[in-house]
Amino acid sequence: LLVEMDGISNETDVQVLVIGATNRPDLLDSALLRPGRFDRMVRVDLPEKDARLQILQVHTRNKPLAPDVNLVQLAQETYGFSGAHLESLSNEAAILAMREGVAQIRQRHFQQS
Repeated sequence: LLVEMDGISNETDVQVLVIGATNRPDLLDSALLRPGRFDRMVRVDLPEKDARLQILQVHTRNKPLAPDVNLVQLAQETYGFSGAHLESLSNEAAILAMREGVAQIRQRHFQQS
């Protein structure tokens, strides 16, 4: 990885931005963090309630939700969930509904997920 990153900068007329993500920055080799490589760290916190609601809306937009589904309540109940967790929750709820053979995802499917 280090060799590849160093090779990118050899082109004078080409600019490349390399972005990496990790949950464990403490485990990164210090050679990765020197200037010219990954020299900036941006912390991305877990989403707040309003952001969780928006994420749930995105991931349920094309799913058949029953009238009893309350995404606001789900956003309140999912403190500590990442965007990936919320996506998984939505997909698991859809799978549960499908296994039951029902046409719409109900609130209980989310609760069981």
